[in-house]
This record gives sequence, C-alpha cells and structure tokens, in this order.
Amino acid sequence: MHLWGQPAFDYFRSIRRLVRPLPTITTLLHQSSCLAPGIATTKKPGLSRSDFLAELALSDDSILIAVAGPLTRSQCIDEAIWDFELVRTLDENVRLLIFGDGPDRHRFERFARLTSEPSAIRFLGYRADFRELLGHANLFWHTAVADKALPLTVLEAMAAGVPVVANMASGCQQVIKRGIDDGENGYLVPNNDRALFARYTRRILQDAQHAEQISCSAAQTIAERFSVEAMTRAYAKRYAELLESRVKASGR
Repeated sequence: MHLWGQPAFDYFRSIRRLVRPLPTITTLLHQSSCLAPGIATTKKPGLSRSDFLAELALSDDSILIAVAGPLTRSQCIDEAIWDFELVRTLDENVRLLIFGDGPDRHRFERFARLTSEPSAIRFLGYRADFRELLGHANLFWHTAVADKALPLTVLEAMAAGVPVVANMASGCQQVIKRGIDDGENGYLVPNNDRALFARYTRRILQDAQHAEQISCSAAQTIAERFSVEAMTRAYAKRYAELLESRVKASGR
C-alpha cells in the first residue's frame, strides 16, 4: 500500500469507521507472524555447473562459496570478504560468489579490490535464477549478525543441499542445530570469529563425506519444518484453533 501514495491512506482512513473490525482475522495475522516460512522445492538448474563456471570464466576445479542478500552494511559482506581471504590462503581454487544488489554494492566492490585478487570474488548482482544456481555452490555463508528474523537465503541453501556456515545470529539458531564442535545440519560461529569461520569452512571443503552428511541433514530439516507443506499445515492448525476459540467465546 505504500506504493499507492497519500490518497490511498486518506481513503482508508475515511472508510475505517464504517468497517466492522474482524478480531479473528486480526489475531490470525498477528499470531501467524511467528510461523515458519515455507520453502518451495528447488528447481533443477537451467545451467549445468560446467556451463555456469564457463559463464563466469572459472576453471572446472573451482570451489564455490556463495553469499546472498541485500548489499547493505547490516549484511556484513565485508566480513565475508575477510573470512574468504583466510580460506583463500589455504586453497587458491576457492572463489566467492556474492548474489544480490543494494546501496553499498560499490563500497563492497571497492573493498574486495583492495583486499583480494580481483578474479577471486565475483559480484553477480540480482539473478532471477539464484535458487537454481545456488545448488552449484560447495558452501553457503551467512555473515550478517543483526538478523532477528529467519534468513530465507539460509533456508534456500539448506533446501538445495548446500552446507551452511553462519554467524550466530538469532534467526539462524532457529534452524541450525548446535553441537559441540560438530555440525549436524550446518555450523554456527560466534560473531566475528574469523578463525573459527575459516576452520569450519575448511572442514566441510576437505571432508566430502562430512559435507554430504550435513547436506542431507539440512535438506531433511527443511522438508520437515520449513517446506511449503509444513507451513500450510501450521497455518491450517492455527486457523482451526482460532475458529474453535471464537466459537467458545461466543457461547455457541
């Protein structure tokens, strides 16, 4: 509605007193805000991995780490670039792919040029086929530290079977299980602990069996708790509860 302009707001204010409130719907909308989002099944990539690498002018032995989100300060893309440099010193085939756009893109691009080898970090901008291409990544990073909501990009990566290493933002803790130095369906890292971020990354990239275990567990987590079907069931249950409480309150 914010796209309609002031006349739309004036109109709704004028008719507000004529419209009877709907507490059941209002309650539904308010309480549903805490329900988990639903992630659709990832489509088969339109581009093969080899074609995608060729599009980026990268060799077939490249190791892809993906980051995605609005390119703003709160996403801490510069922190991802620092983390990447630690990893790149140990493996020259690693490449960082940054999906998304935003007001700080030019600042991040300049920081990348000053910090790393230009060809090692690719800013891909907005890609309509992001979810399809995500499956070609060897690893997904989430470096934002101020997230309160559950990051959809993390859910999408897990649904695509891509291992995730994320800062210990509150949103990520809702989906990534914490273990004692052992990732079950991903890894959580205390904020700004670059050494540990690099350590978990290296473990996933060097241990193919462990990476596969994390991928399978992550995909299972999404299927059980964050799929479209799971979201539909949760909304249906919530709505049924609200209807039942409404009937009881009316004395019928």
